[in-house]
Amino acid sequence: MHQEPRPPLPASHAPGTERVLLRKLPWLLLFGTLLPALWVLGVEWLIDIPDADDRAKYVLALKFRAIALASLVWMGALTVAIGCGFVIVMKGQPHEADSYPIPGDEKEPAKNHHDEGG
Repeated sequence: MHQEPRPPLPASHAPGTERVLLRKLPWLLLFGTLLPALWVLGVEWLIDIPDADDRAKYVLALKFRAIALASLVWMGALTVAIGCGFVIVMKGQPHEADSYPIPGDEKEPAKNHHDEGG
């Protein structure tokens, strides 16, 4: 049985932007969480609203905005991390399936069921 030589498999691609992004994600998460928290603490300590009800409403609204901003940063980072994971997997080592004899190859003509008498 004679087989044609197979072409060599291409090498995996070099790491690129996805690795750079993955290395920066922890810093993005740290600052994306701390900055809104510091914003709330700074405003809460520095703002001077005499009416306690107005102050409580303002600070509560500010806390909700800070939580929304931190959540946005975390969801964006998760999306980027998933995308980087896909790119890393797609750039991985190439694989080739095992060869097996194909039924109906030129060497052995396939039997046609209609040609059989019956």
